[in-house]
Amino acid sequence: MGAVNEKIVYRTWGLFEARALSTTNAKEDPQAIRYGPNFEYDECTRTPSRFLGLLLSLAIMSGIALITFLPPVRWLAKRFGPQPGSGPENK
Repeated sequence: MGAVNEKIVYRTWGLFEARALSTTNAKEDPQAIRYGPNFEYDECTRTPSRFLGLLLSLAIMSGIALITFLPPVRWLAKRFGPQPGSGPENK
């Protein structure tokens, strides 16, 4: 989700910056939300230690390798994993 979230966050930042810097808005709303021109966004997972971070990375890479290179594991993932179109429902 990081790639999608990054685009949304930077789009929001751009809209806030444009609103805060517009001459008409500066007079109307001096308290406009602004992150500033040096804003950066990054997404990560925090672990209690570097060792556990390394283990988590290895586990994720191993899972991806198993799904990629072993047909029985790929079959199980297709069979028991989420099916296309089974995402959250909009109500």
